[in-house]
Amino acid sequence: NVYPAANADQKYTYKVDLTWNIPIDAETTGGVAITGFVLEFAELTGCESCSDTNQACVSQRQSIPWESTDIGVAGVLGAVSAQTLTMLKGSTYIFRLRAINSVGLGSWWPTSCLYTDANCFGARVGTNAFTCFDPIVTQPTALVGFGDWAESTPGALPLTTTSVQLIWAGHDYNNQSINGGLPIVQLEIQRTKKANPQWPLDHYCPTLPEPLDDSSQPVCLYAQGCTPQACVATCPMCLSAISGEAAFNAKTTTDFAAGIASAGDDASTVYLYRIRFSNEMPTCSNKAPSVGSSFTCVWSDFSASAEVMVMQDLKFSNIKVRGVHSTSIEILWQAPSSNDANQADVGDKANIYYGLTATSVITDPFTGSTVVFGPDSFETGGNKYNTHAVTGLVPATTYYFSVVGYYSAGNTEVPATRSEVSKSITTPVGIPAQVINVTAISPPAFIDKMAGAILVEWAVLYSACGSGSFLTDGSVAGCQRGEASPLVNYKVYYKLDTEPNS
Repeated sequence: NVYPAANADQKYTYKVDLTWNIPIDAETTGGVAITGFVLEFAELTGCESCSDTNQACVSQRQSIPWESTDIGVAGVLGAVSAQTLTMLKGSTYIFRLRAINSVGLGSWWPTSCLYTDANCFGARVGTNAFTCFDPIVTQPTALVGFGDWAESTPGALPLTTTSVQLIWAGHDYNNQSINGGLPIVQLEIQRTKKANPQWPLDHYCPTLPEPLDDSSQPVCLYAQGCTPQACVATCPMCLSAISGEAAFNAKTTTDFAAGIASAGDDASTVYLYRIRFSNEMPTCSNKAPSVGSSFTCVWSDFSASAEVMVMQDLKFSNIKVRGVHSTSIEILWQAPSSNDANQADVGDKANIYYGLTATSVITDPFTGSTVVFGPDSFETGGNKYNTHAVTGLVPATTYYFSVVGYYSAGNTEVPATRSEVSKSITTPVGIPAQVINVTAISPPAFIDKMAGAILVEWAVLYSACGSGSFLTDGSVAGCQRGEASPLVNYKVYYKLDTEPNS
């Protein structure tokens, strides 16, 4: 027997249990006890199921690619009656088994079976029968190549003052291990507003048209005629081999193609996007759709969300941050997009403000903030964005950032161009500073001298928080480092100098 194991779904693989009876009659055992079994399996890549009779499947079964499980000693199991194997999702597998006694190996089982036997494989086309396990299909794993720039994923980018670009590069639609055993055939993108995040829900939009008639190709129904006014949130876009094939294959698409006004929002609205996959199209398209919703498909979990606003004519925007080092954070910004503005109105450089609170970098008089003066506002080549690494920061400290235009010819900032405040970001915990003033002397106590001991001393190690705050007993004294890892201990290294006068 072959059946799913306990906790069978292992995300990228699937576990199956195989069980069999250990024979005890002399006719079967050869007159002596069975000492073990040999179990082999084959993945039939040409077969869509156990009952598949297409030519590719028939051909493969005539030359079966048997593999050892490599379990036990040299592939030989003990005198057991069960074994768990880990298989790829979406694949058809067959199995065979034979016993061993003190004389040698027995014949493979099974040798034959009835056409109507559910576990009979091969007899339908006149080849040997083997125990078969139909392909397992589960929900795909969530998309990881989408999210925030801080996680080094493409995510959502401003494209123009009326559109944004979504990119989900890096996902292999045809990898059965990550896609639940089948290729991805549908991809759904959802959008909501950051200020009031209400994601679209399955079976939620109540004003959609009736499903298309049976002669029409299946489409994502809740992409039809759904507007923000009709639903709690913007309804999803559906990209698939049927709807939006070019975008589906390119792994990129543009939203607000007709202009941001079509969504009823102003240009400063911040949006969140997320994506999910389905490996079902023919199956779920035949299911009755719920009222006002898409077909009831098997969907992956949603990706991480990506945050974006459209390009701003006269302001810096889309401030992103990510950690580089315990004392360094990289910041990305979109510069003002207007090509018609006087340079004095938008600046030709960017001043970066950072501080320990959001207020310190966004509200005049910017008390507690530090300014990095003068990186170019545009990337070399004229692209409307740039990045800069801010250094000299304190390990394990939370920071906020903003960017404002600087007009170098007039030696002045342009306050009206100041961006929104960034997300908070915490620098990683760094390694301790170098220990200094190390001395090694003979200990003062006579008993220690007689024992050959050496007294090693060093200066107190100062923390990265500046003069006067130091680490003594594992605590962080007067140092604003949040949940930083304190100094735990010191380690002393020594070696015997066998040539002291050399």
